[in-house]
Parts: sequence; C-alpha cells; structure tokens
Amino acid sequence: MDLERTGLQLVTYVNTERCCAKEMVLFAGQTCPEHRHTPLFELAEFLGKFKPAMLFC
Repeated sequence: MDLERTGLQLVTYVNTERCCAKEMVLFAGQTCPEHRHTPLFELAEFLGKFKPAMLFC
C-alpha cells in the first residue's frame, strides 16, 4: 500500500463502553481506502436491541 496516496489514520482519544472520541485524518493528497459499511437495516436491527440511554450517554 502507498501511504502517501491512500490511507486513513484513526486517532482515538477515548474508547470506553460508555463513550468514544475519535478523529479520522487524511493527509494532503490522500484518498480513503475502499471499504464497506454494514447495511443500514442490519445496523438498525442491532441497535434496536439497546435501550436509548445506553446509546446516548
């Protein structure tokens, strides 16, 4: 992989069960690598198992 052209740096400040704080960083001229996300209906089904207070603390 050519990090000067393709890459994504993930800076994690906090990552607990209750919350997380992260930044995604691209350097000048970089593009984000090809990737996939969970289909929205699967994500909604997964999140539906949690109480709202558990998601937004």
